[in-house]
Amino acid sequence: SNNGILVCEVSGASGRVRVLDRTGNTRLLLQDPVYTRSPSSVIHLRDTYWIADGENGLSAFQDGAFTPYHPNAPQRATLGPALFTGQALWMTSQDINQNEQPATTPSVLLRFENETWETLTAATHPQWPAAGPFSSIAYSPGDTVIWLGSLGKGLFSLEKNDLLRERNQNSPLGGPSGNQDPYWISGLAIDKLNQLWISNFGASDPLHVRKADGNWRSFRPPFQIGRAHV
Repeated sequence: SNNGILVCEVSGASGRVRVLDRTGNTRLLLQDPVYTRSPSSVIHLRDTYWIADGENGLSAFQDGAFTPYHPNAPQRATLGPALFTGQALWMTSQDINQNEQPATTPSVLLRFENETWETLTAATHPQWPAAGPFSSIAYSPGDTVIWLGSLGKGLFSLEKNDLLRERNQNSPLGGPSGNQDPYWISGLAIDKLNQLWISNFGASDPLHVRKADGNWRSFRPPFQIGRAHV
């Protein structure tokens, strides 16, 4: 490209684009902590370098500066369940390996509302508690709260102004014995009485209900279920 060779380089959590001349010498290095973290492809067109990055999408480099180009679309793929509240579509970031262990990916929520996509993470909301990837989601229309479950980090509520609150304290929630993260939520559902039903993976009582008044009840089947999901 432009009588040169464009090379994408990635090392650990950083990357760059190297522009070589016809003799193999470096003519230019394009590097940025955001826009070249994981470059996968680059082209040169009309004095502009167009860079496709695996983490931060498309950007252009011209006159010594990077310019991002983000379409109205999700910024990343999600593997978890989706939920429609009547006003917005929500998508979660569940990521579980073959041993049914939660991945180390951070908590991510995607929201599509008013024809616009928005990505909510701990980076965009630094006041959020550590949550890990969300495995389940439910909507409580009675109090307009979105409930979120995490394999390892437990139960959370997303309230007005995108306030994320941990709800594990003073609850009967648990998880598989011997795990570092004690609260394992694998499923959530809201019934007609605005009660929250919780599938508590690996716990001695694998099913709970949080009533509308905040009180809890727990249930244990009269037979062994092992590591099955309720």
